[in-house]
Amino acid sequence: MKALQIKVNHLKSEFTLFHTHSPALAIALYLMLGTFISLYPKNFLLPLITLLLLLTAHSKKDLLQKVTLITISLLYAHIFTPTPLPEKKLIGKGYFIPSQIRRIETNIKKFYGCSGILVHFETPDGLTATNLPTHILLPSLPSDTFGKTHLLVEGTLTPSTPNNTSLKLTSSLPVNHTFSPTRLRFNIKQKVRHLIAQTVKNPNNYALIASLSTGDVEGRVLKLYLQKLGLMHTLAISGFHFGWIAIILATLFQHYRHAKRASRIILFCITTYFLFIGPSPPAFRAYILALFFFSSYLFEAPTSSLNLLGVAILCSWLLDPLSITTASFQLSYLATFALLTLYSPIHHLTTKLIPKHTPSTICQMSLTQSLIYLPTIFLRKTLALNLTVQLALAPLVLYLFGTFSPASLLYNLFFPILLIPLLLILLITVPLFPFHHQLLLIADYYATFLNTLVFNAPRALLSPLYLPQSSPLILTLHSAVIIVAGILFYQRRRECLEFI
Repeated sequence: MKALQIKVNHLKSEFTLFHTHSPALAIALYLMLGTFISLYPKNFLLPLITLLLLLTAHSKKDLLQKVTLITISLLYAHIFTPTPLPEKKLIGKGYFIPSQIRRIETNIKKFYGCSGILVHFETPDGLTATNLPTHILLPSLPSDTFGKTHLLVEGTLTPSTPNNTSLKLTSSLPVNHTFSPTRLRFNIKQKVRHLIAQTVKNPNNYALIASLSTGDVEGRVLKLYLQKLGLMHTLAISGFHFGWIAIILATLFQHYRHAKRASRIILFCITTYFLFIGPSPPAFRAYILALFFFSSYLFEAPTSSLNLLGVAILCSWLLDPLSITTASFQLSYLATFALLTLYSPIHHLTTKLIPKHTPSTICQMSLTQSLIYLPTIFLRKTLALNLTVQLALAPLVLYLFGTFSPASLLYNLFFPILLIPLLLILLITVPLFPFHHQLLLIADYYATFLNTLVFNAPRALLSPLYLPQSSPLILTLHSAVIIVAGILFYQRRRECLEFI
């Protein structure tokens, strides 16, 4: 009993240190927990996890702060919670705020899909609903006012998933004195696609280059193969892309005399890029991380990676607390948290499979031994990264999709890295726009190489495994274990660094 008490006290001290070192992430976790309790009241594990977290409070003041955060999140989430709808089609009128427009291609024709929030919807018999995530399918785009203004819509509303609806329009009317950058962003992306299409004639190469340029995955065939290979995330703009863009910009300005001015230029560049891509959860997270990272240098206020992640979650939650229920939010943030906290111990385990040598030992190797050993460093790191992501996301992927791609274990070891040269070419094209035709030709040749790897993948790897779908309770328990384990490992590594 005494040994158990010691372990409990040690756990409390670890969580107290976590609150001290990463207050933004700690606050974000409590707010998310309260939001999930509000949205999923039948999940009994959520109140149980909340109770266990409250027991880690080291004082009455700390307990009061945690209870306050959870209560605020419950009330705030309730404001944004969509009205439950009956499982049937509803005819009525509403107020729609668009957030994204995408082209949808089929074998027969092209459509335009517009996603956004149906702020208010009312049927003729008096049934009302609010804050409904809604998708509208249009055979063609209306005038330029669509997307620049909010819309008064009329049509048939159909529940498509538990958290989404679709509206078949019969009429729409722009609302004066309202603005949304959605249509402007779509028009700019259309011009970028047209510019690429003038040079890149191969449809698969065009789909790859246009997808990486705009963040909207183009081409049904390419999309199908990327899904089978578990590579869809490589074209969805995320921290991987923002990270390399930031690295390239920082490298260009590393010898610039005025460090703060360089930080301002980099902030302007990534902000412009974010406004062009659009506020999807992965892009928003990556942008907030990059924004506060470079701002910390600008204002000489260093911060931690976990704290930056917490700030990104807080910004997403404040703008839309229901965004934490989307697949892109959960996949993006959970993977990032796992990489920040669990990559180091998993990388340590992979050294038993692929040994790690000290710099002095490497210097004593012959040229042949060095040429053999150096690629194993890359293999070990990518293997650890892949295992970390799979460990964190496997139950969530099974819950969302019910399938697992064996090819993802192999292709994620090398394909994301091979995309970097193509991303670099596209970035260079912006300042060297007069030579865009020549640069896009180079990108076209390189895209041929990448598509060869995608379309010539072994057939045995293209067959997904259909596994039993995870239950919400298993998913909740697994996520809690990943978060707690990540916090403990991160704190242990921090203590070791402070000791050194």
